[in-house]
Amino acid sequence: MSNILIVRSAKIGDVLIAFPIIYDIASKNKQDTFYVLTAPMFAYLFKQMPSNVKLIPMVFRKKTGMFRGLVYLWRRNRLLKDLKTNYSFDKIALLRADTFDKKIARAYSKRALVECIDPVYFYSKERVNSINAKKDGLTLSGLYTGVFERQGYNNITPNFDATYFKEKDITSYYSSLNIEKDARTILIAPFSGMQMKVYPLERVKRIIAYYKENNPDLRILILGGGDNERLLSEGLEKEFSNVRSLVGKFEMEVELCIVAQCKVLLTMDSANLHLGALVDIPIVSIWGPNDPSLGFYPARLPLSNAIYKNLPCRPCSVFGEYPCSRENKMECMEIEPHIVVEKLNEFI
Repeated sequence: MSNILIVRSAKIGDVLIAFPIIYDIASKNKQDTFYVLTAPMFAYLFKQMPSNVKLIPMVFRKKTGMFRGLVYLWRRNRLLKDLKTNYSFDKIALLRADTFDKKIARAYSKRALVECIDPVYFYSKERVNSINAKKDGLTLSGLYTGVFERQGYNNITPNFDATYFKEKDITSYYSSLNIEKDARTILIAPFSGMQMKVYPLERVKRIIAYYKENNPDLRILILGGGDNERLLSEGLEKEFSNVRSLVGKFEMEVELCIVAQCKVLLTMDSANLHLGALVDIPIVSIWGPNDPSLGFYPARLPLSNAIYKNLPCRPCSVFGEYPCSRENKMECMEIEPHIVVEKLNEFI
């Protein structure tokens, strides 16, 4: 019987990639207890995790407030002290190599088997720009799996039981959105934390307009987060009678139940891609600066569902952090809406 601490809290999509791996390991090793130090926003997912998986909430810097930097450092140090005082870990899996991870590694180096992801080459611009990047087979899921394999967990097959989310009665939520109980719905997540990854809104509108004309009974739900995305989603809702915005309407658990029961999800290369993959629904994804081959594409999704342009400059970044260098700016996102519609129609 072992106690294992797993640390991964930042970047929503990267955290979601870890959950199917943790689920599989915990299901096969009931004698061990797995403590996951992650963002409290993921608490709802632990309802579907095996009983030997426990949540330890990570602390984060507040967005506003005087001395929030100092308060943040104090809370992090207190968290580290609480971990050392209240928990006895036999193994520690660090799925991100940040400063706090390194503090944990130093604190437990003499009393636990500590393994850490080595993401330096994986994320590097050198790899992104290499002609071999599409052939090296490296994936973020594979890097995570390697950490656990070095700790003695083998034959890992990432999976997640999404039954709760797929079978949850969402009638009342549909009713609040003025959607009929048995209506067919598709989900569009047209946003990303990095603007370089966002499919132009005017092209999204052409997709919505197509379905308004050709499938008037189909309801299109918009998924996103934050004030700016809420305003854009509400604008689409006002412009198109077949659109309903989910932004800011429900808790994340409810949103995931709605996602799990949609016909298909259209998303950017963003966290919503991995949210949909978690509940195993059909997903069509649009890729710009990044490429599915660089290792962030969900393992169980057919690669044929990813839409991107074959350009000599792609991929140019993992996160969309570099400005486009081409004369025709962001040509990688000039994907005709009818191509997206044709792929979506395979699932509708």
